[in-house]
Amino acid sequence: MTRTAASLAVSNNYGKGVFLAREIRKWETYWLRDGKIPIGSKGKYHRLSGWLNDENLVQFVRQCIFLKKRYVSQSLELELHAFEEALEDKETPGYHRISISSRQVRRWLNKLGYNWKDIRKGVYIDGHEREDVVRYREIFVAEMSKIEDSGRLLRLDSEGNTVYPSNLPPGIKPLVLLTHDESTFNANDGIRHAWLKNGHQILRPKARGKGIMVSDVITQVGRLVVPDTVSDVEMNAAGVFRRDAAEFLEYGKDNWWDAEKMCQHILEIVEPMARLIYPDCELVFLFDNATNHSCFASDALNARAMRLGTGGIQPIMREGFDYNRMLPHAMVDGNGKAKGLRTVLKERSLWREGLRMSCADNNCDSCKLKKRQRAINLEQHPQTGCSIPRKCKDCFLIQQHTNTKDANGCCAVRILSLQRDFAQQKGKLQEMLEVKGHLVKFYPKFHCELNWIEYNSKKYYWGVAKRYARHNCEYSLEALRENIPEAIQSVGSVLIYKFFLRTTRMWRAYKNNHLYGSQEYQLIVYKSHRRVRVREDDDSGGEDMNCGGVDEENGDSERFTSGLG
Repeated sequence: MTRTAASLAVSNNYGKGVFLAREIRKWETYWLRDGKIPIGSKGKYHRLSGWLNDENLVQFVRQCIFLKKRYVSQSLELELHAFEEALEDKETPGYHRISISSRQVRRWLNKLGYNWKDIRKGVYIDGHEREDVVRYREIFVAEMSKIEDSGRLLRLDSEGNTVYPSNLPPGIKPLVLLTHDESTFNANDGIRHAWLKNGHQILRPKARGKGIMVSDVITQVGRLVVPDTVSDVEMNAAGVFRRDAAEFLEYGKDNWWDAEKMCQHILEIVEPMARLIYPDCELVFLFDNATNHSCFASDALNARAMRLGTGGIQPIMREGFDYNRMLPHAMVDGNGKAKGLRTVLKERSLWREGLRMSCADNNCDSCKLKKRQRAINLEQHPQTGCSIPRKCKDCFLIQQHTNTKDANGCCAVRILSLQRDFAQQKGKLQEMLEVKGHLVKFYPKFHCELNWIEYNSKKYYWGVAKRYARHNCEYSLEALRENIPEAIQSVGSVLIYKFFLRTTRMWRAYKNNHLYGSQEYQLIVYKSHRRVRVREDDDSGGEDMNCGGVDEENGDSERFTSGLG
């Protein structure tokens, strides 16, 4: 079939004629030459100028919406107010107030990148591009890309068997990545979609019911489970007394998952089990940036746990090091009592008269008045909230510790926490794992997509396990106890390896400075046989969008890539 006949067949399929066929042939020429199809010029006459073409006006409207909690309500009062306020603004001459319809506002919001959608859990986009988050993400992605390019990672072959890297230099061990996360399963969390006859409905409990929290660790090649080839005698000798690393907790009342339980799970169960399963490998533990994962040991150098004076209820801390004098610095006095902030800062020549202990609770008379006004407004209008700030500008800046780079900072807690020995204090979990010779890394904040166990998707580990639990839900706690182990065991190693491969492509996308969700980001991350191949001059390195034959859209798999290295 010729190009003309093929284009005409496609055009006729959409109920069009020769003109569309001619346009299709033009698009083909543009795509082969430039790798993209030009945007149509309809409605873009050079003498026409829309309001949304003015960058200053668009920026002002975005700011108006952002200041109103970054979402728009169903009544459209917020949208109309934002646009009308923008058109009346003195800094946008040439615009005058007109009547704006709700339909027009919706079209404008779509052009500005807003869409009407259900509010659900997902990636926190607002925190993605925060300056400190981006700075840490660049370091994390560079380190993980270096690990990926080293050729030391374990992988799966086409039959789902674990393959160890070969031809490694002497003294270099293969790498195993162990990523951790927690999730909750509820007794009444049943199916959410079903084929129902007209007029019929499924009766479900309104409450979510009692729940069970699951703390689990998986590797890039599957779940952390002791294989049957390892005998019980070998397990007991290694200090491993069960075959599955997952930990279950029926939370409620006084039984909650805290930092102590987290450290006990990782150090007493996961770490010995990982050493038993992978004795000749180097282990890399990956955790979220959560408070449970970075909690300090009881004797750690923690300025926030100290009092202003000596003695009293405060921990006995380990010995510090004064880098200004290059001498060890004891945190207890001659009587064995814990030194306070004032004593430690005086010994380091950092104390000054009038220094407050902490800025967190700083309130002036104006702040106290704002607090009373807020209470009155919230009592009268509990649903609309209150726009009065909690603190005045000066107290807010003090609370945020604006003098973070100054050794003579705002309060005693901040000054001491900026000292080198206190600032370099690691959490208990990281300390204990590094003592055992393992590497520990923490994911960037607001980047759950980089964790192939956590990412909020139906295709990732927790999503697959919860889908199994919902389909087998019997709306009772007893059934949930039996259902959860089967649910997490239903996630196979092949599927977990696919999740990991997608995560590696996210590393590449962030390494190339692509924003989450952008077109460039999606071209690198998402792959299937239905997607267009990336051109060789693209940032992704010219790889095929279906390289490796892994169709992650429908779960089919033909073959795997030859390796991560």
